[in-house]
Amino acid sequence: MSELSEKVLLNTKRFLGPASQAFLERQAKNHMKGLAFNDLRQEHLSELFKWIHSSSRLIIGDKSDALLKSLEVVFQVKKSD
Repeated sequence: MSELSEKVLLNTKRFLGPASQAFLERQAKNHMKGLAFNDLRQEHLSELFKWIHSSSRLIIGDKSDALLKSLEVVFQVKKSD
C-alpha cells in the first residue's frame, strides 16, 4: 500500500473501524473511474474526500462531518463540491 493510502486509511479507521479499507477501496473504485485505492495520489484527495463524506454519512450519520474535518486538517485539502 502506498504511504498516502496508508495515511488516509489510518485516519479513517478512527471513525469507521476495521471496515475502513474495504470502504475506501469501494469509494475509489466505484466513484473515481476505477482508481485502485493503493494508487491514490495527492491530486485525488479532494474528490475522494467528497465521496468519503457522503458515503460515510449513511453509516455513521453526523460523525461523517467530523471525519471530513479531520481528513481536511491532516491532509490540508478541502473536499471538492
